[in-house]
Amino acid sequence: MSPHTPASRAAFTATGHAHLPATATRMRGRERQVAQFLCLIDAARSGPRHGGVFLVEGPSGAGRSRLLAEAATVATRSGFSVGYAAADEVRRAIPLAPLAGALDHDQDPAAPVAATTAATTSVPAPTPGVDGQIDRLRVRLETRLRHGPALLVLDDLHWADHATLAALHTLVTRFAAQPVVWALARSGDVESTAERLFAALREAVRTEPAHLGPLTARAIAELTADRLAAEPEHDLLAYLDGAEGNPAALVTLLDGLTEEHRVHIADGRARLADPAAHTRPPHRFNALVRRRVAALQPRTRQLLDVAGVLGRTSVPDDMSRILGEPTAAMLPALQEALASGIVVCEEDTVAFRNELVRQALLDTIPTPLRGALHRQAADMILTRDGSVLSAAEHLVHGARRGDAQAVAVLCSAATEVAVTEPRTAGELARYALEITAPADPARTELQRVAVEALTRSGPPHHATALAEEALAGPLPAEQAAELRYGLCLALLLGGRPDEAVGVAEHALRQPESTVRLPKQALRQPEYALRNAERPLRHLGLTTLPADRSEGPRDHAGPRAESAIRAPEIMPNTALNTVPNSALRERTTLARLHGLAQLDAAAAAEETREEIARRGTEPSAGLLCVLAETHWQAGRIDDAVRLTRTALTCETPSAAWPFPAALTLTAMLIRLRDHDEARTRLAGLVHDIDAQGWPVLHGAATILEATLALTQGALATASARAAAGLSAADGASPFAPLGRRVLVEVALRRGDLASAGEHADLLADAVAHRPEGDAARAARAAAAWTTARLAAARHDAPGADAALATAHADPAALRRLCAEEPSAAAWLVRADAEAGTAERAAETVRVAERLAADNADTPALQAAAAHARGVHRRDRDALRVAADTHRDSWARASASEDLGVLLHGDRAAAVPELERAMEEYAGAGAERDEARVRRRLRRLGVRRRHWTHADRPTTGWGSLTETERTVAGLVAQGLTNRQVAAQMFLSPHTIGFHLRQIFRKLRVQSRIELVRMYPGLADGS
Repeated sequence: MSPHTPASRAAFTATGHAHLPATATRMRGRERQVAQFLCLIDAARSGPRHGGVFLVEGPSGAGRSRLLAEAATVATRSGFSVGYAAADEVRRAIPLAPLAGALDHDQDPAAPVAATTAATTSVPAPTPGVDGQIDRLRVRLETRLRHGPALLVLDDLHWADHATLAALHTLVTRFAAQPVVWALARSGDVESTAERLFAALREAVRTEPAHLGPLTARAIAELTADRLAAEPEHDLLAYLDGAEGNPAALVTLLDGLTEEHRVHIADGRARLADPAAHTRPPHRFNALVRRRVAALQPRTRQLLDVAGVLGRTSVPDDMSRILGEPTAAMLPALQEALASGIVVCEEDTVAFRNELVRQALLDTIPTPLRGALHRQAADMILTRDGSVLSAAEHLVHGARRGDAQAVAVLCSAATEVAVTEPRTAGELARYALEITAPADPARTELQRVAVEALTRSGPPHHATALAEEALAGPLPAEQAAELRYGLCLALLLGGRPDEAVGVAEHALRQPESTVRLPKQALRQPEYALRNAERPLRHLGLTTLPADRSEGPRDHAGPRAESAIRAPEIMPNTALNTVPNSALRERTTLARLHGLAQLDAAAAAEETREEIARRGTEPSAGLLCVLAETHWQAGRIDDAVRLTRTALTCETPSAAWPFPAALTLTAMLIRLRDHDEARTRLAGLVHDIDAQGWPVLHGAATILEATLALTQGALATASARAAAGLSAADGASPFAPLGRRVLVEVALRRGDLASAGEHADLLADAVAHRPEGDAARAARAAAAWTTARLAAARHDAPGADAALATAHADPAALRRLCAEEPSAAAWLVRADAEAGTAERAAETVRVAERLAADNADTPALQAAAAHARGVHRRDRDALRVAADTHRDSWARASASEDLGVLLHGDRAAAVPELERAMEEYAGAGAERDEARVRRRLRRLGVRRRHWTHADRPTTGWGSLTETERTVAGLVAQGLTNRQVAAQMFLSPHTIGFHLRQIFRKLRVQSRIELVRMYPGLADGS
């Protein structure tokens, strides 16, 4: 086929409704089909013996009729005689009606006839009575062709009568060498004779159908941008996945969201106004789904409604129980539901293909009836197998205020998953609190479960608020003690150790009594079984609903029986109660943990007293507290040994959120023991999940970022630090560390603007920490970082002020030198340049004392040698530091210092500076690498700047790491403000980076950037 001409292409792009953009823009995702049709039109125009067949297939809403209407308009403007008709179920009894209508006179392509349903199995041969009519149609077509090329458009051929299909087969093959183009369309949703006709035509004229499949991600983004006149953000595009790439469903979703003001458009960007409602479809979409299922039998619609209530997946047995009929009786309805494509089979379950469609079906069920169905489903599950968790998922939709049984089940379910799924537990407990009256005796138990779940899942301030609210009212002593312990943990996790210590001291002043332990604290099967019944006994319930199903209950196991039978009121035995001393010990541990951050010396003394008081082998928690106090006192070897001991004696426990593995991993990363730290970090993540503390994922991720930084993986360090800060609460004890990583990454890359913003956030984070040893250490570390940034900016007053802060507290300075291998040498160098020799000497003394007290820690030996070498201009000490530092940036710094010291001996200085430049390159320190390169040039040595010389001026290869990160986030649909939040920068800085990206990539808009972005350019 000849390529389509510019004239026909222009005609195609110029047609259509006046209020819409050009077709090339309007028919998003159908460019290949458009090109296929244009080729046929151009071929028919090129000579009298060229025709063709354009077969269009696709499901309902895929745009078949729209494509045909546009094709007819294009052909008309290209000089074709166009006949247009559509088959429908009503006129199916009239033989050849569609074909005759198309040939009688030209049809309005913008108003095709509506269609309904038909089904046959083969293409019949024309009957003798029809032969004459076909011959007359042949004559009409020949008459048309005398005036020029023709296009015959027949839509909805799945409804066509047998005679029409037979006549089409005859006429298409007979006129194959004539300038006539046939545009034929059928639905793929309906089985019909048209399927056989299309197969025969594919074979006869050697053509492939234009299949209208789901739109690609790129086409969806473009169509959305066209419809809203704004670029869609990631959350909106994710929501539109519910249309499954169907254009009609997509347009319906967009129009419905717009009508209901659920799309927020600002600065040319469109996003969901309420991201929390991501599963709630608009009313217009509900109507579309309901129209789709309206063609189904009433029993099928009822089955789909019940399946929607049961969830995304359900088993036929459950459907039959809800419907109150045997499974076999609903077989026809189930088969029709499967044939519709709304649901599919997944192994032994029936599943909705799309969650948004399920929600649309649910939304069309009257609210009272939907709630009653959920309540019925919960009763069915309880009587079937006693699964309180599965029942609770329905009760959050079907329970009403004052429903005591629902409250009991919700509380049991929340307790059951408090460790394994704390987020789910928190949601269940909070909903149960909403439907529980203030005076309900179950309320205190629900508050305890909710506080525990929220403490585990985070953010901690939610748990803190709920615990404080619960403790404000009158409570039995045992519940108050448990809630105070939960409040202590939430405050510690939220970076508020001073308040945690106060709450713990108040709790410890209360008289000792008998309290219940959470089931997670006891790994006894008997306790676990009875604990599931505890809320039921607490409410005085005697039984759960009777079995309403007609099937046997043999499959119900022991748990089901325990949930159905009338529970006994159990006495306070050792099985479910323990002396308050166990809870007091954990509260004491929480107090000491907080005290260690405020006053390490006092915490050390009291921890030793507590160990002596117990008179048994110390717990892992107490050993970790003692290790932390040793660390702050500069006894690093002792701290590591104590933590390793704690790790060996630590038994798996879900009651304490600060495992020894967390403490040891942090220590190993600070000491640059990379191999063991990497192994411990992987185990730490596993322990966090196993013990049910997802709130610690942010801390683990920040430690992962720190490890990546020490190994020179800046992109990983930046991404993981940002992710860790997002996952952790803003006041997390690990937040300053994460922000320091981001400052360091920006400094190494030479991005001083980003480093400044991160440094400001770091200063704000440490300024709001409660006063104490840990806060002073955090401020000293932040001051060292700020001093380095000021030095890079040549801000001498700013650097001097930051250095003064770093030296303000001797204990904080000691901890900084212990945790940052390069800090002592840098401080000595900076103080020497600033003329504050006494401060430089003090830093050397601190580093050497740390090395002397911790002979088993190589990192501290190297740091002391480095500081001494800089201060005393000791070549041998600097060589030792350059050889023994475990941190690549620190090694580079020591080599650079040595090269500078050897400046007068060019032959000796050059190798050291070249080594420094190589080490800086490995650490990703572009700015430091450039400085060393300048030093080498002064010595007459030219070293090509490989990183920058090889980087092109345009294209993806020209982008810096920061620009690549910004481009990737923008390509995901994030706004400047959202990217700024992800990268902890200001929107202004992101705007600057984005302008650089546009310039280097030679694009003008975000849409163009998305199209160019690797991995998105193919529409995936």
